[in-house]
Amino acid sequence: MQDQRIEQLKEAIAQLKARFPKHSVPPAMMIELEEMEEELERAQGGVDDDRDRRFVL
Repeated sequence: MQDQRIEQLKEAIAQLKARFPKHSVPPAMMIELEEMEEELERAQGGVDDDRDRRFVL
């Protein structure tokens, strides 16, 4: 099932990149791309998700 999700993410990333204009990519598209790439990394086991960690000073 994880492999299927990885393939879905790769396909979604490719489709998003294909929609990029030649110049001046809108910030919303860049944010969407970054979020999908981060999710892909997590799905592949390449990065920890730090969003739930709390830092105490």
